Amino acid sequence: MNFKSLLFSAMAIIIAFAAQAQTQLLTFKSGNLYYEVVDETNKLAFVAPNPNGSYSGIGGNDFATEVTYQGVTYKVLGIGAGALYKAEVAGNLILPEGYMYIDNGAFEGADIVMLKFPTTMQYVSETAFMGNNINSFSVTIGNPYFKAAMIKATGKPTLFVLSDPTQTKILAAPGQGVMNFGGNVSIPEGFTEIALAAFAEMPNLTGITLPKGMAKVGKNAFQHCEKLTSVTINEPTTVYGNGVFIACPAINRVSLPNGMPEIANHMFDGAEALTSVKLPDGLKRIGCGAFVSCGLTSVNLPETVELVDSSAFQWITTLSSIDLKNVKHINNQAFGNMSALTSVTGGDHVEYIGNAAFIRCNALSTMPEFPNVKTFDGGVFYNCTGLNDVTIPASLEVATSNPFVNCTSLNEIKVEDGSTHFAELDECLYEMRNNKPYRLVSMPTARANTVMTLQPGTEVVGEQAMRYAPVTEFIAQDGLKTIESGAFMSAANLTNIELPSTIEAIEGGFSDNTAIQTITVLATVPPAIQIEFTEEVYANATLYVPSSSVDAYKTADVWKNFQNIEGVGAPALKGDLNGDGAVDVADLNIMINVVLGSDSVDSSVGDLNGDTIIDIADVNALINMILG
Repeated sequence: MNFKSLLFSAMAIIIAFAAQAQTQLLTFKSGNLYYEVVDETNKLAFVAPNPNGSYSGIGGNDFATEVTYQGVTYKVLGIGAGALYKAEVAGNLILPEGYMYIDNGAFEGADIVMLKFPTTMQYVSETAFMGNNINSFSVTIGNPYFKAAMIKATGKPTLFVLSDPTQTKILAAPGQGVMNFGGNVSIPEGFTEIALAAFAEMPNLTGITLPKGMAKVGKNAFQHCEKLTSVTINEPTTVYGNGVFIACPAINRVSLPNGMPEIANHMFDGAEALTSVKLPDGLKRIGCGAFVSCGLTSVNLPETVELVDSSAFQWITTLSSIDLKNVKHINNQAFGNMSALTSVTGGDHVEYIGNAAFIRCNALSTMPEFPNVKTFDGGVFYNCTGLNDVTIPASLEVATSNPFVNCTSLNEIKVEDGSTHFAELDECLYEMRNNKPYRLVSMPTARANTVMTLQPGTEVVGEQAMRYAPVTEFIAQDGLKTIESGAFMSAANLTNIELPSTIEAIEGGFSDNTAIQTITVLATVPPAIQIEFTEEVYANATLYVPSSSVDAYKTADVWKNFQNIEGVGAPALKGDLNGDGAVDVADLNIMINVVLGSDSVDSSVGDLNGDTIIDIADVNALINMILG
């Protein structure tokens, strides 16, 4: 059988097993092992996990190629998922001829001196050997899929790893085997790829050198190598999967080649001992979570870096300053929770700053200068409790949410002269349209005046605009249409709310306000509301609405939950369906639409004959009223 035929055969096996996984599989014991039937039609089985715990004291002779259960004989094709998890194998394990397949986590944590593949082995899951305690791999001559490759390591001449037949891709490495080699491994030139998690959880790996010509290093390739201290990379064009060196806390020396285009996502996430790193010339992107929780005390961004991605430097508590050089794009939480950060310079090229980019950078007292920034996307300085000096640059065009949520030292937001998109009005930040206030963006958390009177004509209270704010009373004038999500969240002292007749939608913001005593809503049609008030508010607060609309509020979603709903203003004029103070043809058109089912009005103005329903009789009554 040639290589291509074997490949098709292996794929057919995988597809068949995946289909069988959707049904309950028969498991039974034969000899010292358990087996799982994966194909009843063709009588195929796998070695299965021990339901009573991990296997102990088993040997090569225990692995059968055929097993019989209740008179039926099954062919064993391989090792099932997790089958030998933390198994203790006596000496070497030579898998028998006929075994073709090794599933996910099959040898995770398994304690084996040497594992040898038969010529029939066709497929091995990339996660089959994570955290293994295997000393070395061996492959029977004649297997077209795998080889045991020799790699130099400290102290001994060779380390036997599992590779593809061309010896260009490392599929798995021994676990405890590295202990016998001193722990420093240099991958020789000729290898161009390292598979997913190939060296993961190797407890005694202390150094790794990747050669020139290495084209790809798979996701989590060296994760949880807790003694790994030194990383040397010699190839700038290498493609890295996420988390290549994630959770390697001892890394303290990193050598990166010039021309390397990016630091991959979570590449050095958790490298607590890494106090400094020379980032290479030519670097353009620092990936998501690249240096999360590292011990960096200094970092020098190359002039070529344009993007600092989400959480790239988050939770670094030892870095006090950063020079952004030519960075254009700062993504969500890129510098979040950097408690020692006091200085951010070089922001001249920054155009976009994402949500919570500087969250909980409590040592910042002055907002960094970003003279060309166009977008604040979310709560950029969320919970920066030391921030007390803020000036919005004239370049800013978009603030999607309150940038200064819970900045407890901030009592005023200034706006640079020349801004056409924002203005400071009554110490608060407003978005402007046509030189008029359109949207309240932020009320400072430490603002002295706790009564918030919205600027005339303002149409929107923005997302989280008064979150954690000291507001006790909120008064909105005609023009307000929408209150966005989280606008009043955690405004614990809010007691009185006044909303005008123009209010149409409340998208949220009152879910944790327990001190509210009165709410006045002057809209005759109950505004749509997407979030509940607290049970305390429903029970204790009074909802004031137009007298003509009391019944409508008592049946409207959310509003009907208030136990105290009272009317305000003069009773509505019977037949004045549009509320303009007169009964005329305009009201007749509305009445006809109500009868046809395309509109609705309060019964106190529309039920003209007092029979509790609005129908053609009320249309006739309204015509007579108009005719006098």
